[in-house]
Amino acid sequence: MFKKAHDVGVSKTHSLGGKDVKKFKNDFLKKYQQLQDEEWSLLFPQKSVTLTKLNNKCYVYSNVDGDPIVFDPSGHGDSLIPTVYALSKIPAMIPFLETNPLVSKNILKGADLFLQGISEASIQSVQARGGFLKDQIWAIKIEGNPIPFAVGKMALSFAQAVENQMAGKGLLTLHYFGDHLWHTGSRARPNQGFLDSEIRPIQMDEDVDSAEQAFEAMQVTCPGEHVEEKEEVEHHVHPMLDEIIRSCALGGLKDVKRSELPITLTSFYTLKMIPLKPEQIVSLDLKNSKYKKIKRLLEELEAEDIVALKTVRKELCVFDIHKDHAALAEWKAIDLGNDSGSMERKAGISSIQTLYKSPPSFSATIFNVDDRSQLFGPKEVDQALLCYIESHGLAHRDNREMLVDEFLASYLFGKKEAPSPGQAVPYDDIRKRLYSKLQEWHSIERVDSGGNRNTILRRGKLQPIQLMPLKRKGREITSITGMESFGYDPKHLSDFLQKRMKTACFVTDIPGKNKVNNEQEVVMSGDWINKRQGKFFLPGVFKEDGIPSSYIKIVNKLKK
Repeated sequence: MFKKAHDVGVSKTHSLGGKDVKKFKNDFLKKYQQLQDEEWSLLFPQKSVTLTKLNNKCYVYSNVDGDPIVFDPSGHGDSLIPTVYALSKIPAMIPFLETNPLVSKNILKGADLFLQGISEASIQSVQARGGFLKDQIWAIKIEGNPIPFAVGKMALSFAQAVENQMAGKGLLTLHYFGDHLWHTGSRARPNQGFLDSEIRPIQMDEDVDSAEQAFEAMQVTCPGEHVEEKEEVEHHVHPMLDEIIRSCALGGLKDVKRSELPITLTSFYTLKMIPLKPEQIVSLDLKNSKYKKIKRLLEELEAEDIVALKTVRKELCVFDIHKDHAALAEWKAIDLGNDSGSMERKAGISSIQTLYKSPPSFSATIFNVDDRSQLFGPKEVDQALLCYIESHGLAHRDNREMLVDEFLASYLFGKKEAPSPGQAVPYDDIRKRLYSKLQEWHSIERVDSGGNRNTILRRGKLQPIQLMPLKRKGREITSITGMESFGYDPKHLSDFLQKRMKTACFVTDIPGKNKVNNEQEVVMSGDWINKRQGKFFLPGVFKEDGIPSSYIKIVNKLKK
């Protein structure tokens, strides 16, 4: 629902008055009857609510910090759905289904949740609680991570799902972590398991698992995996772990806003402590520290008169923070420096992307952009085509075929082969023709030893590096060409290979090549393809630097 930027275009926005806030609060608490005033204050501190009407007719209710908390897809007030920001504060607000990190990758791209992607333990738990109904609002989370990362409505009832043998679409995704609605807020990650590409499990203390217990503990952990993770932490406990955990707690308390109080121990650990974890340590594993539990840590800080704890709705919370305490006023993050336990940044190529540029005729129609120089990835091209099909009513037979309108017929087909408007054409044929009309570009991101990133952007298809063992004047040599496209300087590459392989290397111009491109050839003495293995195998050198095998072409003229 919020996959594209124009989906969150603002039509109008205003702050609700006292009466409107009271009415919205009553409607919200009536829908979520398990919530009380304390939870409402956690979501909307200072009784401040901002209503924003989007171009797609959706209403969004934001808090004083600017985070979208609730959205109403229809704008009629009959469907108040919590966002990821709201679920990060109160994870058990709505029921949830559990899946795995592989499935989360697709959901973070806007896909729906299929029944096959729901974990077996989650299905059994749902069945024990009476199943689900069609159009009912459910959340999605990862086994081992207490915070839901997506929300949507069920595509069918549990009875229908059983009839379908738990196959097919189960939940239609409305909002997910990383979509454009999420980007309108503070973009704070709920915990360290929330990555751009997927959601992962996290290691948590027993007290922190209270978010799971609030909804009857649907989580099931694989015993083998748990033991391995525990052993790894035990063998790599940082000698300053106690000091690091205390420092993260103090920094988290200093960061807590007055409007966020009271804050549960779960939310404090997840939202405030974990983001302050130094990169040099694996995790803030309390079980390997002297504190053992988050509760004991905060009780120690309470004894020092830094914080006040109080039980709210049978759950221990941070109720007050003494910001003027010297420990908070003088707090600074622990600098571990170049700790031997830290992982060095690996220099080399981090990503290679194929991009496409739209011709002017497609920019305003299919891609809906005014900037004609904008480049699109394959997923964005496919999404733009699907949006065009949907907005023009061209879908046909579950998108396996589509109807052609006058624009597509004139721009994607020749005069003699153009179908008449309204005629059904295979979707794959339209997609292939669209790509043929786009100008191909490529992008290469390279990271140096200092962690600095440099992006190389060029027009045209990326050609592979060519490695060619051959004979010249009766001597075996290995020729390397095409390295400039990947950011290599031929002279530097020659010097590196001469030291690495302990052989003679030199650079020469490529005969017959256009001098404008300044392409050169690196020549190595000897055959480094057929007769070498291990660290002296030449293709392996480029693979170590991040170049995929598909971009390494071997033309073997010495193959026996």
